[in-house]
Amino acid sequence: MPLELKTGHNQNFQFSHGAQLSLYILMMKMRYGSALVKSPAAMENTSLGAASGGILLYLNHKGSSAMHVSPTMPEIRSLMGHRNTVATYVKRASEARGVIVHPASKEFEKSERNDRIEILPVTPAELPECIGQSYQCYRCYSNKECSVYARSEMTFPNNPNTYHPDVVGQLTGHLTDADAQYFMEWDRMIDLEAKEANQNITQHWLIPAVEREKLTGLCISSLEWDTEFVDSTPRNDARTTLRFFRTNAMSMTAGSQMSSRNHSGLSSLKIESGHHVVVSTDGCMYSSKNKLRPRFRRHKMHIVRGTVTAVSEHSICVLTSIGESLQLKEIVSMWTQNQPSNDDVRGCTTVLHETVCHFRMDKDEIMSGTGTLRQNLVKLFTADVPPASPNNNSQKERTNDMPPYLKQRLSRLRELVVHLNPPVFNSSWAASMFTADESCTANRHFIKGCNLDDLFFEYSCNLNTDQQAAVTKIVTAQDYTLVQGMPGTGKTSMISFVTRLLAARGKRILITSYTHAAVDNLLMKLMDAGVNENGTLLRIGPKTTCHPSVQCILASSLALEVDKASGSKDDLPSARSLKQVTSKARIVGVTALSATRSPLLLGQHFDVVICDEAGQLTQPASLGALMSADTFVLVGDHMQLPPLVTSSAAEQAGYGVSMMKRLADAFVSSVAQLTLQYRMHGDIVDLCNEIVYKGKLQCANESIKTDLLKLEKYPINLPKPRRRPLAPVISDATIKTHWLAPIINPSKPVVFVDTDNIRRLNHKTSNQNQSTSVGTFIGLERSLSRRGTGGNVVNEVEVALVKHSVNALLACGLKPNEVGVICPLRSQIRLLDEDMYLSGMKNNGLEVSTIDRYQGRDKHAIIISFVRSNEEGNAGRLLGDRRRINVAVSRAKRKLIMIGSAATLKQGSSVLSSMLDLLRRRGWIESLPTNAHKVYDIA
Repeated sequence: MPLELKTGHNQNFQFSHGAQLSLYILMMKMRYGSALVKSPAAMENTSLGAASGGILLYLNHKGSSAMHVSPTMPEIRSLMGHRNTVATYVKRASEARGVIVHPASKEFEKSERNDRIEILPVTPAELPECIGQSYQCYRCYSNKECSVYARSEMTFPNNPNTYHPDVVGQLTGHLTDADAQYFMEWDRMIDLEAKEANQNITQHWLIPAVEREKLTGLCISSLEWDTEFVDSTPRNDARTTLRFFRTNAMSMTAGSQMSSRNHSGLSSLKIESGHHVVVSTDGCMYSSKNKLRPRFRRHKMHIVRGTVTAVSEHSICVLTSIGESLQLKEIVSMWTQNQPSNDDVRGCTTVLHETVCHFRMDKDEIMSGTGTLRQNLVKLFTADVPPASPNNNSQKERTNDMPPYLKQRLSRLRELVVHLNPPVFNSSWAASMFTADESCTANRHFIKGCNLDDLFFEYSCNLNTDQQAAVTKIVTAQDYTLVQGMPGTGKTSMISFVTRLLAARGKRILITSYTHAAVDNLLMKLMDAGVNENGTLLRIGPKTTCHPSVQCILASSLALEVDKASGSKDDLPSARSLKQVTSKARIVGVTALSATRSPLLLGQHFDVVICDEAGQLTQPASLGALMSADTFVLVGDHMQLPPLVTSSAAEQAGYGVSMMKRLADAFVSSVAQLTLQYRMHGDIVDLCNEIVYKGKLQCANESIKTDLLKLEKYPINLPKPRRRPLAPVISDATIKTHWLAPIINPSKPVVFVDTDNIRRLNHKTSNQNQSTSVGTFIGLERSLSRRGTGGNVVNEVEVALVKHSVNALLACGLKPNEVGVICPLRSQIRLLDEDMYLSGMKNNGLEVSTIDRYQGRDKHAIIISFVRSNEEGNAGRLLGDRRRINVAVSRAKRKLIMIGSAATLKQGSSVLSSMLDLLRRRGWIESLPTNAHKVYDIA
């Protein structure tokens, strides 16, 4: 039964309150069914459902009153009519605007469909007419959002809609046509991306779990709830951790009959720690004890919604509310009690009965934050505007109550990021970087790790020339600075230093990033420097997503300490103490999306915001943090991975252009480049320069440039080729090549393993219609997907070559945690994980993952499987992305082994074509003989 709580001043019943509660009643009936049954016999086959009414509770400091609400049929008809009207406008407004899709021919390529998308000039969203009375608009809590949309439509003279000019003028009179154009373009792109995400949401109930797991990796099928698992983590909230596991036994699910064995490890899928997930039953459930007419009902959707806390090969843990865990327990109990006998299901051919209650886990795509992105856009254009007034007061009169920083900051921010006005720098400030002025004298002695004298020494001795130039540029910026940190150039160390320097100068700093891990890494760097006393450092975020090392500086932890010191015995911090520790902190860390929606940061003002991984943030996602400070610093590399985009139309429209790239392209002079790297061998640096950096990336010293991989047992422990009688298809010439020797050779930091000859025809075959010439190349890839679904290409031969290469590196002295395997395709990752040898090595530290997951990380030796090998020369979209290839090759410190078809990659990717030309000129390509993947055995 739903209960609606009203705590406002007006404690009288209103029809809108009853309508709101009635909608909740209908939603619960849709979800849980009706609790009313016509006969006791029907009760046996029906689980308890939702009540036909609800409670409306009015409660405030004056008193309380309650009212029971049960909607009548006429009321339901009226509500559903209004609901359908709203749903119609929502659908119309979210339709693609200015996008034309030209479908590919029916004979499209077997693995991915390449529709041609045409992006036209943006048009406003199709919105309903405004209400007739303007006085209602003045009182509306959404009048700013509505006015921004209205202002956008006003740029089109033939627009048929009419608006209230007094309201719209007060709230958007300061906006220009350029502002409206920027808003419309991003509103359209968010719609395109959200539409793609919504299509993924419907797959939760339209596509069987086994099939969706295989196609997308966004689902885990055939899970069992571990009823014996006990959450030992002490908690002071109403949450608990549930553990699910999957065995390798055959699973039977409705609609898929008998699935294949679940060999794929859970950690190889796209569900990771920190992701929001939804748990539902997997397949149909038996719900009747009637032996004559056994009944089945559809599976239960959305039993549990929570956050993933840990993922292993065979189990996954989810943090959720205790209430939802009890609901899960009830489902399992009900399923157990309704177990049928063999006679009950005999003759039933449509649904298979399972002996264990299985669950599916889907990534919760609706948590993508599109609402936050839209809100950031609206705030950019209206947060510095006071509420509209029916008295027609001037904006100057209405602005008196606005925070002073908002009056100046947001108008300047619009000039910088929308109109692209040039940033301003004050070079005279550089001379006093390490000199205390009046603004910082009171703070510098009380912030440990932020002593100006110590920082000057560190600046002179520990920072290279590029890092020093970046620090100077940040300190002298009046608007913003962009820092391009190329791979291995020490951008995290630079951020840590400049943060302490700004704090020593009396500035208040907000640190944000795309991921929780990046925020935690920066804060831990500051903690290592001693910045962790008297509440100077603060982390805002849920405890489950934070690194254990930073949980001591969480806002909730520090606030609870304040309450305990004042004698409180509560297990939860008070609102007053939370506000106190937030206002006191000089350095605050939070993710970019949380920066705008965290209640702790409402009304908080910062002098500088530093945004790490800025190249991976969309423009609306970064706006929330940028609006919080007077000056901002964007740190990242727009030549590495761009923002994640799922919609091809949104990507083509510009959704993948980050704020960092937008500003860097407009004003190159605002960019400070970190070019001296401490990670890679010189040969690997040459590859990065060939792909993207055009000679700018340099080794910091000669030792880094020439340092080779240490393989103490090479070549003594190299695996020996198998004897010919064990493999009659292998020729003596192939065995004698011993192809692993030149590939593993530590004196060759870069090797491309060409697979074109592995399955090349060495004889002439003919039939009535065709003849194949000697030496014809045959592709090694195959597609797992249905026709037109795309993106599920695998290459078993490359899996074998990766396995032999890993085995050889480990045999010659490397440790498993010093080796990484990278692949652009998730389908190939799953195939690699299914290999017993590689799966065993993963348990010892070997990491196998996609390019996207490897950004920001490195290994002594990296093996890349490019997968694509076909006669058509199609390398796919991912391998044509210059930034993605740059990330892949720059993960290696001392050894880079690339495995692929030179013919396919050269024809299908202009990026890899130029790279292969360099590899050929340097003599770094090793061509494998026929059936080379069968030469070696692994003990």
